[in-house]
Amino acid sequence: MKHTKELAEAICAAFSVGELTRLVYHTFTRELKDVANVAQPYPDVVYDLLRWCDRTYNVGDLTLAACEENARNPKLRAIASKLKPAVAPYHADDFDLTAWRRLRAETDEQLESIVLKNVSFQDVRMWLERLGSLFRSVCRVEPQQDNTMGYGSAFLIENDVIMTNDHVVRGFLSKQAETLFRFDYVLNSDGIAISKGRTTKLAQDWDILRDEELDFALVRLAEPVGTDGDGRQLIFVATPALADSDPLLVLQHPDALPLKLSFGSVTQAAKDARISHNANTLGGSSGSPCLTTSLDAFAIHRGGHDGGNTAVPFTAIRTYFSRPEQKARLVAAGLANLAT
Repeated sequence: MKHTKELAEAICAAFSVGELTRLVYHTFTRELKDVANVAQPYPDVVYDLLRWCDRTYNVGDLTLAACEENARNPKLRAIASKLKPAVAPYHADDFDLTAWRRLRAETDEQLESIVLKNVSFQDVRMWLERLGSLFRSVCRVEPQQDNTMGYGSAFLIENDVIMTNDHVVRGFLSKQAETLFRFDYVLNSDGIAISKGRTTKLAQDWDILRDEELDFALVRLAEPVGTDGDGRQLIFVATPALADSDPLLVLQHPDALPLKLSFGSVTQAAKDARISHNANTLGGSSGSPCLTTSLDAFAIHRGGHDGGNTAVPFTAIRTYFSRPEQKARLVAAGLANLAT
C-alpha cells in the first residue's frame, strides 16, 4: 500500500481515538473495533485500519473523508493529491476536494467497483491454509452405527468441547454410550478414498449447556481432540451479523457424507435470533458452522424453513451466555471465556 507511513502519521496527528472512531463509522458504517484491535497503542490501531482499507479498496475513501473532516491539515491534503484517480488531468497539480470527488466518481463508473461492501478480497494461499485448519475442527455426530438416522454435524469451540444443535443432542439422549464424534472424515486427494477419521465419545459429564429456543448445545467430549497433531482451530467468534445478499459458506456433513463445503448467501439478516440463507444442506448438516468469505464463523446452521435454511447467529448465543445463570454454569464448566 503506497503512502502508508505518511497517511498513518497524518491520521495520528489529525484525529484522536474518539474522532477516528466517529470518522470510520460515518464513512463506512462500521465500528473501529470491528476492523482494528483497539486495545493496542493508537498508532497500531491506525495501521490496522489502513490494512483493512487496503484489503477492501477503501484507502481513497478514508483519505477523502479525513480531508473533509480536517480540511486544513497539510499532510492529509498532500496524501490525497497523490491518490487522485488515474483519470485526473495531467496538469491537475493543485488538490481540490470537489474535483477529487468528481474524478473519483467518474473513475468508479468507468472501471470496476466494490459491490458487496462487507466482502473483502482474500489472499489465496492464506485462505486455503485457514480452510485446511478449519475443516479439521468440524465433526460428524453419529448416534448409532447401524444406520445414519439422526446424524448431524458439530464443531470445536474448546479442545474437548463441541457446539451442535439442541435437536441433534436430543437425537442421541437414549444412545449416549453408542454416540461417536468423527473428525477428519473427508475424501482423500484422489477424490475416491475416504479417511475414516478420528473418533471419540462423550465425556461422563457431557451435558454442559443447551437451549431449545436458540437450538444450540455445548457438549464435552471424552478426549481433548483439539490438540491432535498440529492442532485444530477453535470456532466461536461473535462476528457482526451479515447483511442481506452477503455470501456465506457452510462446512458440513450433508446426508452423513464426508465433509463438504456449500456456498450461498444471506436471504434475511438476523431477525428474532435467526438468519435465513440459501446455501445447500441436507439431513446431517444440522449443527454446522456458517462462515463468512473471510472464513470467520458467525452462526450455527439449524435446518430448513419455508423453502430456505435458517441459522442462529453467535451474537444471540453470546447474549444468552451473558445471563447470570448461564454465565455461572459456563464458569463452573471451565468455559468462563465464552461468557465475556
